[in-house]
Amino acid sequence: MSFDIHQPSLPIPIILLGGYLGSGKTTYLNRLLSEANGRKLAVLVNDFGAINIDARLVEGSVDDVVALQNGCICCSLAMGMQSAILKVLKRDVKPEAIVIEASGVADPGEVAKTLSDEALRPYASLELIISMLDCENLSSYQPAELKLIREQLRYSGIVLLTKIDQASAANMSGAKKLACEMNPGAVIIDDYLKILNLDLLLGTQQAAVKIAQEHTPNTLANDLFKSWNFRASAPMSEAEFQHVLNELPPNTVRGKGFVSLKDYPAVRFEFQMVGKAAQVQPKGDWGIEMPHTEIVFIALKHSPDPKK
Repeated sequence: MSFDIHQPSLPIPIILLGGYLGSGKTTYLNRLLSEANGRKLAVLVNDFGAINIDARLVEGSVDDVVALQNGCICCSLAMGMQSAILKVLKRDVKPEAIVIEASGVADPGEVAKTLSDEALRPYASLELIISMLDCENLSSYQPAELKLIREQLRYSGIVLLTKIDQASAANMSGAKKLACEMNPGAVIIDDYLKILNLDLLLGTQQAAVKIAQEHTPNTLANDLFKSWNFRASAPMSEAEFQHVLNELPPNTVRGKGFVSLKDYPAVRFEFQMVGKAAQVQPKGDWGIEMPHTEIVFIALKHSPDPKK
């Protein structure tokens, strides 16, 4: 790909945000945006599945770009990572940094290879990979899931331990041990609120990015996972929605989307499911949008051991 744009004096730094499904990437990203303090960020959002729920959490999209009130922007990765970066760099106001939220089933080594393209380097340069590690659910992951999580940790300069308030002492210890084993040089932080400062993120020398020149992915998302969309145009009763959840395959690991309920016709509910834990919370009203239910579910292709 050629980049027919003015070359900046220094490449714009890229922060890659990774972590397994439901580990807290979007929560962290939203906090990072709220703490931007005038810094102009470009956020590139991707998700595994046919619809991109994460991008839809922010309203006001025009031409795959969402302008935020604090001067930051969001851009869809639907057309490819390099195309999204090019679209951002062609804007009149250039960002000070680019944050990419990778899919929960993405291999950061492969993403890093894409970002190391020689044509891209003069314009934007990968400086840091951050991985979120879910401590609460660590002991419930299947071997195939852990294999992918290890790959995510292997390339991370910073590992943020999440859901520590709900995690057992054994899981906390296991999470730290796993992060150290996979990447002894990584900075491990057990409170993500300590690492929201962009100056700190972009100046963390010991968190140098490791780009594998000959990386062969051990885990392919399409080999491990399947995704499907559930849609309903009419509002659902709580019993009807519970029936949908009861009928999910036992190997379902993630669900995310919006729900319309009959008893609350004006309320737009956000649905989040990680493992067996599901949550429905009000997220404003539907505005001019017709109420509907739209959820992406992700499951392992191979059923887990029924004894677990």
